[in-house]
Amino acid sequence: MMETRDLADRLMRSDKCEEVVDLLMEIGYWQDEKLWRYLGDSETNFSAIGNQQSDPVASVVEKIINGVDARLMNHCIERAIEPESCEAPATMRAAVAKFFEAGSNPETDGLIRYWSEPKIRSESKFITVAATGYKPVDGAPCISIADQGEGQTPDSFSDTFMSLQKGNKNRIPFVQGKYNMGGTGALSFCASPHRLQLIISRRNPKLLTNNYSDRDTQWGITVVRSEKPVGNEKNSKFTYLAPMSASNRDGKVLSFVSEVWPIFPNEIGAYAYDSPYGTLVKLYEYDLQNKSNVVSSDRGLFRRLDQGMPELMLPVRVYECRSGYQGTQEGALIGLVTRLEKDRAKTLEQGFPEFSEIRIMGQRIPLRIYAFKVSQGQHYRTQSSSVLLTLNGQTHATLSSNFFRRKSVKLSYLADSLLVVVDCSELRRDLQEELFMASRDRLRKSTYSIALEQELESLLQSNTALRELQNFRRQEQIGAQLTDDKPLKDLLETILKRNPKLARLLEKGKSVSSPFGSGSKVKVAFEGRKFPTFFYFKQTNEGDILERRAELGRKIRLEF
Repeated sequence: MMETRDLADRLMRSDKCEEVVDLLMEIGYWQDEKLWRYLGDSETNFSAIGNQQSDPVASVVEKIINGVDARLMNHCIERAIEPESCEAPATMRAAVAKFFEAGSNPETDGLIRYWSEPKIRSESKFITVAATGYKPVDGAPCISIADQGEGQTPDSFSDTFMSLQKGNKNRIPFVQGKYNMGGTGALSFCASPHRLQLIISRRNPKLLTNNYSDRDTQWGITVVRSEKPVGNEKNSKFTYLAPMSASNRDGKVLSFVSEVWPIFPNEIGAYAYDSPYGTLVKLYEYDLQNKSNVVSSDRGLFRRLDQGMPELMLPVRVYECRSGYQGTQEGALIGLVTRLEKDRAKTLEQGFPEFSEIRIMGQRIPLRIYAFKVSQGQHYRTQSSSVLLTLNGQTHATLSSNFFRRKSVKLSYLADSLLVVVDCSELRRDLQEELFMASRDRLRKSTYSIALEQELESLLQSNTALRELQNFRRQEQIGAQLTDDKPLKDLLETILKRNPKLARLLEKGKSVSSPFGSGSKVKVAFEGRKFPTFFYFKQTNEGDILERRAELGRKIRLEF
């Protein structure tokens, strides 16, 4: 019988689903259904798992956020603070400030954009993403996400990684997770038909209670798979390997003894850096769609993760571990907002970003407006993700660049150069639920979400800096189109050659000039009129007082 430690190593280093299946068949696990426990202990778990993120990158974001949560939880419990108590930090930012910083500046504490480069590099090694396996011409890559967070004991897998809707984090204010879906959205993007995922985890020994067992100190390991419908069953079901003491899909996961395990990548390879505890999740043959270099490609995983976590709470290191790729092989993921802050001088138009806010039902929603220099926006945003609605630094919904082309916004000339980040973290929880789906990848169509869109439309439409930039871009574009007279000149010459009568009727000239720029010889003297010395409010008489109710924080318009 193969040792569990050896099994864990071979599963971790396998990059093909067929290899995983063959390995589990070889030791008699794959074909024995009673050794596979229902994820969430529910035979109908597909209804919850299949209704998660519709985008593969958004599903990876969920895994990373779970790692951030795990690190914050680890530091909290290590300090003997009960996570659900009033002593615990009230927000994720407060947790980062308390556990990872020593400052006391409320303006900068808890924001990694103010960290030094050495600190970012040091901390990013404890949450990592690595691509292994296939290159694009051969298939899909495997994606491994690792963190040195609290970790879990083997016997707690069923109540943590493999649970559904148990509310494990619902009363913990400083973590993102609250729906207890376990990041299950990623399963749908692992290669069909088995949709395999590996989990290896060990609890931080410092967090174990006094009555812990030997098994609690070990690394737990399991594989998640999809089982297709049988007979009259309508849906697939997800199960995980739990062969210990199993009688009929009710066992526990395997475990093995090791003081450290190589869950982290480095410049040598994907599984090269030992950790004494933490969690590794591997997604086999993951459907990334864009399978180019995950670090250096403008449309690759790194840039998409940046957009999915614009205000990332802890830095993450991303590694390209597939051989043969040119360019950068690793990079620190710090979130789109932080990256734009660092690149502002070469990327953004002068005066941006602009900070503003909207208010709905008395609730404040701060936002940032970024206007990119020509051709720079493509490196930081996509057409489908030009308005990011975030919660605790994670994107929960997006609006496309067509939002800027709406008649109520009228910023068509800037549609490819704008990014708006709307921070909904301060909203009441009930209003957050009105805005966002549990999948965290789309906006719910509700009265509140419609009101938010309308307020955002009004704010952008009336923004003076955007209007001025729009007019400047429009003049530039029209001027560039008309600077060259040759196409029009050639067309007229062709018409005149084919129609001698028309040529005789028209007065001959040297060329046809653009109505803009130096080509125009016509100058008309400007005769201005004296500016008015007084105004009347529209539809009022002289001396009348206009009364107008206005909500605090809202802009109003008055006509004269």
